[in-house]
Amino acid sequence: QFMGNATILHLNTRKEGPEDAQELAVDLKLKATADVMITRYFDEQLATFVFLSNGAVRNKVMGPITFAHELESYRLDMVGSTFTGVRVKKFALEPKDGFKVGVTFAVSFQAQRRRGGARRRVPAGRDRPVPDAERQRTGLRRRQRGSQSRQHLRRRRRRAASGGA
Repeated sequence: QFMGNATILHLNTRKEGPEDAQELAVDLKLKATADVMITRYFDEQLATFVFLSNGAVRNKVMGPITFAHELESYRLDMVGSTFTGVRVKKFALEPKDGFKVGVTFAVSFQAQRRRGGARRRVPAGRDRPVPDAERQRTGLRRRQRGSQSRQHLRRRRRRAASGGA
């Protein structure tokens, strides 16, 4: 879970899905500064490797540390909207003096997926780097599946097991 201010480095909109039912999808590249505790998510010993005991970065010439894993089914709270089914990927951690870490990551989601099932229009055509001045409060959390989702999955499994469509 991450809560804090993030800078939008890049924003890309695109259409996704079959020709007759295309939906607007959004790709964002975000950058934030977090506390050293975020490194525990990636590796328990990472903080002791990159920081000295006084909080200084051990090796100033080392570039960002990248991670290849991809996380799915997250929830993104941003700009007064909530989006579900968010994929989070392309993590890069850059240690900074004072036990701080610059975190860069990418998120992808369908713009119509909102809490409560409401649809929201998102302006298309913005495929360019976004200036640093555009900061937004961002909350990223693992989406909790409700009982309705579990029931739907159970029904789907039963149909598949019985050979039904």
